[in-house]
Amino acid sequence: MSDGIWSAASGAIGQVTALDVAAENVANASTPAYHGDRAVFREVLTRATAKKQGGFNLKYGAVGAIATDHTAGAFNVTGRPLDIAIKGDGFLVVSTKQGERYTRNGSLQVTRTGSLVTRDGDAVLGANRRPIKVAPDAQVSIGTDASVHSGGVQNGELLVVRFANPAGLAKEGAFLMRADAAAGKGAVVPGEVEPGSLEGSNVSAVKGMVDIVSASRAFEVCEKVIDAFRDADRRAAIDVMTVK
Repeated sequence: MSDGIWSAASGAIGQVTALDVAAENVANASTPAYHGDRAVFREVLTRATAKKQGGFNLKYGAVGAIATDHTAGAFNVTGRPLDIAIKGDGFLVVSTKQGERYTRNGSLQVTRTGSLVTRDGDAVLGANRRPIKVAPDAQVSIGTDASVHSGGVQNGELLVVRFANPAGLAKEGAFLMRADAAAGKGAVVPGEVEPGSLEGSNVSAVKGMVDIVSASRAFEVCEKVIDAFRDADRRAAIDVMTVK
């Protein structure tokens, strides 16, 4: 079998990954505070082990990583008191079953017991790193300084942190981020928010569709190359049998 077929196959596999990433971006083009991903390709050189003498290097295209674009999306006014958009590059800190996680989705809610939570029910932490509690039957408001009030009383302040290397954050679903070692420790920063607004997705549905088409066409090209190598191998085998 021709060695080149493996290079074409690796390219096809990479384009399938790129297609999945683009499709996920399009699906979340209207999701608040969703930050899009992109497949980062790298070239891999591999020595042909099948040849004991005079071996040569083969080039393979592979997806080295899935990188998240942390550029903030546009702010959309909702008028809802419990909606906030975070200014700058900070993240809200929430408590989950897996530990502290980080989000820019500021669509908050109040439970029957007065806990301030995200749309998925994760408790929002205050500056004291404890869940924020409010009066469940009172009007709740959030100031531009991230202070939380209910019934005319301040109940705490939203904990906002910033990471030196946001590229080290790993996604958990559409809204949550996990801080791996590469991200560093989240530094607490003054909370600056825009109440009554939500950050929109930073993904363009149009660009996402273009990426889907591009990945699909690139996959088709790789598929044709694979077929060409397969046909060449078949013809070579027939020629050898004919000579014999």
